[in-house]
Amino acid sequence: MPYVSVNCPVCGLDLAAASLKNNVVRQLCLNRKVPSLKVRLLQEARASKLAYDRWYAIARRGVLEGLALHIVQRGSETVSTTDSPNGHHPSKVFLRRSRQHLNKVQRPQ
Repeated sequence: MPYVSVNCPVCGLDLAAASLKNNVVRQLCLNRKVPSLKVRLLQEARASKLAYDRWYAIARRGVLEGLALHIVQRGSETVSTTDSPNGHHPSKVFLRRSRQHLNKVQRPQ
């Protein structure tokens, strides 16, 4: 099969016909031609990750505070599995509800 090469219309790089779409879709040629675009995209990705990490830390802190309050309110009384109607340990029920709460909290956009 003969090698068919095509010049990328954006960056002018000589590519195989099959990799032209990959080159443009992944913005590889734009990153080569305009390095500042790559820097800006990386900065936006870092900022987005930091915002998500902050959101996750706040939500996790809330769950841990709730768990601590639950433990303090229960005091030193012994916990039996018969306290719960379905036979599950109350702390496991609380942790399940905490995870459900984490899933409902609005994530940053």
